[in-house]
Amino acid sequence: MNSKYSSVAYDLSLFEERKEKNNVLVLPKIKVNKKRKKLEAFSFRAKVISFSLMCIASVGSIIFSQIRLTELTDKIRLKNMELNEKASRYTQMEVEHNKNFSSDKIEALAKDLDMQKADSSQIEYINLNK
Repeated sequence: MNSKYSSVAYDLSLFEERKEKNNVLVLPKIKVNKKRKKLEAFSFRAKVISFSLMCIASVGSIIFSQIRLTELTDKIRLKNMELNEKASRYTQMEVEHNKNFSSDKIEALAKDLDMQKADSSQIEYINLNK
């Protein structure tokens, strides 16, 4: 029964307690200047304030655009209503005009005024060549 790991040796040093090494280099902590901390705090606040102002400006411009869009939509609706009324009035006037100036009515009016259709004896031709 040859196993795959039969020749592997155990490393018992992995289970031993570790001793602290004295050759570790300790780096000194860098003291941050108070002015630098204040500058970083001010910079962060400035970024937050500028971001907030940009968000407020964006929301304001969106609201303004929506208000303007609503106003223009109302104006368009009113103008369309006016256009429909004028188109209706035009159609009404056209029907009235066609009724008043029908060929039958014109012929009847001409007969009342003792008018007659033109015949060939009433036509005169002129020559414009010299």
